[in-house]
Amino acid sequence: MYAEFGIPSYWIVDPDPDRPSITEYRLDGVAYREAGTAAGPDPFVTEAPFPVQIVPADLVAGSWRR
Repeated sequence: MYAEFGIPSYWIVDPDPDRPSITEYRLDGVAYREAGTAAGPDPFVTEAPFPVQIVPADLVAGSWRR
């Protein structure tokens, strides 16, 4: 559905406290392709839709664990 509406990219953020990750997908014609991924302490870097760098582990740092 995203491709039908021309959404140029989207991210999937997995907040797993043991292995958080971010994966970016970009529209390539009529389908999406993986454009980048990062997990744990490795930085996720992208230029789309704007320049940003995020460390997945920082998203769950200090989160409460059961």
